[in-house]
Amino acid sequence: MKSGISLLSNQLLGYPANARLLIINADDFGMCHAVNAAIMAAMTTGIARSTTLMVPCPWALHAMRFLKEHPQIPFGVHLTVIADWADYRWGPVTPKEKVPTLIDRAGLDYRALQEVWKAT
Repeated sequence: MKSGISLLSNQLLGYPANARLLIINADDFGMCHAVNAAIMAAMTTGIARSTTLMVPCPWALHAMRFLKEHPQIPFGVHLTVIADWADYRWGPVTPKEKVPTLIDRAGLDYRALQEVWKAT
């Protein structure tokens, strides 16, 4: 039996209460140009129904401009605490002196959560 929340959610989205839904969220919007291009295509063709913005990433402004130009697209903000790519990293949006335990010696986000836990 579906929960009351699921039934209500279906109806709020315009579907029958007993509909089975697959809602695809396009994660990591703003990470890089290739990700942005793929998400923009997925959103405008209807493949994805929402996206999640990674604000500290290098291509976030590009993603934000797209979202501003397409206000009908639902999006959330992706909590970004680490940059786990070996050669592609970013740092905090907040001034570095205000978040010293969230960044490494280079002033960038740590590569793994274990490093964050050790620093705090």
